[in-house]
Order: sequence, then C-alpha cells, then structure tokens
Amino acid sequence: MLLLDVDGVLVTPLEWFGVRLRRENAALTRQFFETAFRSASTGQSDLKEHLPDFIAALGRDQTPDEFLHEWLDSENHPNHALLAAVRELRAHIDSD
Repeated sequence: MLLLDVDGVLVTPLEWFGVRLRRENAALTRQFFETAFRSASTGQSDLKEHLPDFIAALGRDQTPDEFLHEWLDSENHPNHALLAAVRELRAHIDSD
C-alpha cells in the first residue's frame, strides 16, 4: 500500500487559497480555519453551513457554491509527474 499526501504532494498550486484569504483578512481567516473549517474537515459539520457568514464577513458577494468553485479551481494544480509515476507503479504492480 502506498499513501500519498494530497496538499503539497499530489496537488501543488502556485498559492493556497487560504494564503490569499489571509491577505484579505488575516484574523477572520485564521478564526474560520481554526473553528468552522476544522469542524467540517473532521465531519462534525457541513462546510457549506459555515460559508455564508464567512463570505459576508469577508465582504464578498458570492454564494457558497461560487466561493467553493473559486477555492477548488485556484488549487487545481495536480502534480502530473508524480501522478504519472504512480500510474506506472500501479501498472507494474498489477502486472505481477
């Protein structure tokens, strides 16, 4: 079994969305990631439930879906070389 981290290994964006948000409002972004995001990422809540208040506090005029699209699109930079190596490894293992 091979486990690979996604953030910074399989996905390597030029800039993380959270970094961009910290430039907009550092304190609010820190609070969001330490509370709402942590709760959602551990399955205790739904991230979309937290987004309307966070987006409004940032002064953005977006729906939660628009915000998530911006976030996910900005970080959609797969590490193609590593993914190719994983495919090659998988093909080699599957052929044994």
